[in-house]
Amino acid sequence: MAAAEPVETKAVATLQDGLLEIMSNPPPGGSAARSAALGKLIGDTFDINAMGEAAVGIRTYRTWDGFQRRRFIEAFARFMVATHASRFVGTTEQGFEIEGSEDAQAGRKIVHARYLRADSPAVPIDYLVQPTEDGWRILDVYLDETISLLALHRSEFSSVLRDRGFEGFIAAMHAKADELAARPDEK
Repeated sequence: MAAAEPVETKAVATLQDGLLEIMSNPPPGGSAARSAALGKLIGDTFDINAMGEAAVGIRTYRTWDGFQRRRFIEAFARFMVATHASRFVGTTEQGFEIEGSEDAQAGRKIVHARYLRADSPAVPIDYLVQPTEDGWRILDVYLDETISLLALHRSEFSSVLRDRGFEGFIAAMHAKADELAARPDEK
């Protein structure tokens, strides 16, 4: 009998299985339908509120009123969906593999995985997961075991916020999501 899957890996397994399903059997309706399916998948597996807060910095996030926070989280979620939609399209010759998990700070875990492609070496992807009221959720993604997506976003976001202010920042996030969504589907 196989060992039970650790509970902290469930969100990652759900994300990976969902990505494979969307890539292998794209929903009818093109990129809009794929984005809708990815939006649900990301909502079910990522801790979008905590990710958004970390991506702009807690101090900045806490200076915003409730309406600004909601607008930002909505734009951030849309940006995350568009980013994933642009990265995972076009071929069924790919897969994922969970290699295990280990403890991280503050009760969190790191789930080690690999993105497998038929024509390229496997890409290591680590997921920082944390327990929430809805179960374990993904808080950050590390590519090549060291590159934090949240750290990259924080760097990008802070300069846009500084240069364009809140309204310009929200507009820039929506523009980037539109740009990613407008890319033709790869075959």
